[in-house]
Amino acid sequence: MKVINTFETSEINWFAAIGIDLTKTITWTFDDDVPPLTFDATKAHLNIQRYAMMDRFVNRIKDTAAIKRDKSNNLTITETMRRAKMVTVVDHYESGVDSWNLKASAAPIQHPVFLALAEQEGIPYEEAVTMAANEMLNKIAAS
Repeated sequence: MKVINTFETSEINWFAAIGIDLTKTITWTFDDDVPPLTFDATKAHLNIQRYAMMDRFVNRIKDTAAIKRDKSNNLTITETMRRAKMVTVVDHYESGVDSWNLKASAAPIQHPVFLALAEQEGIPYEEAVTMAANEMLNKIAAS
């Protein structure tokens, strides 16, 4: 059996409950010439659509709390660690971002050298990166 979603796999579009018009069908295909089965979520009662949306949020947020035990956490997982992971997801969705994927809203990684330079010079991080790059390019051009 194969599932074909008419929504992008990275962006779950179950927003019928809030009035956003997106395709909301899921199609399962089968081997052996068995006809496909399509589910159209817009035909479900609005209460069911809302329940499905909240159920998906519950599972998405809860699944984030599954932390692998390894040496980095001394093979110990605490409730505080679980909650911290869940807060990241809650903050992501409550920010109003339009991406299901948390990486899309993750803060860019900032290099400690450029952070130190920005602090020393009293300038924004991006200006520190540009300053350092220009200095390196000038040295290259002068050699």
